[in-house]
Amino acid sequence: MANPFVNKKKVRGWKRRIREVEEWKRNYLNLDFEELNLSQRKYVKIWLDPWSRLIKRTPPVWFSRIILQALLDIYKAWYEKLEELGEPFYLKIWLFNPNFSHSQVVCAIGDALHYYDNTFDKGTYKKDFPANLSNIPDVRLFDWEQCIDSNMYWESELQENIADGYETIANYNNIVRRSYERGQMKLSYGDDTFYKIKVGDIWLGSVPKTN
Repeated sequence: MANPFVNKKKVRGWKRRIREVEEWKRNYLNLDFEELNLSQRKYVKIWLDPWSRLIKRTPPVWFSRIILQALLDIYKAWYEKLEELGEPFYLKIWLFNPNFSHSQVVCAIGDALHYYDNTFDKGTYKKDFPANLSNIPDVRLFDWEQCIDSNMYWESELQENIADGYETIANYNNIVRRSYERGQMKLSYGDDTFYKIKVGDIWLGSVPKTN
């Protein structure tokens, strides 16, 4: 069994890996309405080894294009099914860059329709869609909105980690300095300060709905 904590071994057997992408795609093309009606939300991530291990790994560009095409195909299949419902729905591709392995197709209906509306911070400046993925024909059918892929740190956890020796003052200062947003939030245990660090971009892709 592959060690989930190590993900540096050279990848081999690319023909087999391409077949695995096709099999993974086939498994998720059919949107399970029964499951969706129960949870009101559904998503499919890139569950492909070695890209989906605990320690994520970014595929080479040519293979990322194959995976992205599979995500686009899943989106299109889900879109057709959701249109049959005759009610509003949320359906987007979350394309992470450079953390491509986090990418997924996400949908929501009913009470969860607006569940993902504020999941990501909007991009603060205009940026072009990743050029190395833009030559896929289906990509041009989508509207892509650039958002921020970020990690959030909490002051209480940072201070606790410093006290326990798991964090250094220098790293703490670096987090504070690099944060593009900081603020206070009221939590169950009291007020806490958060720091957001940008680690990349997220492109939210959707096909314009026809009336």
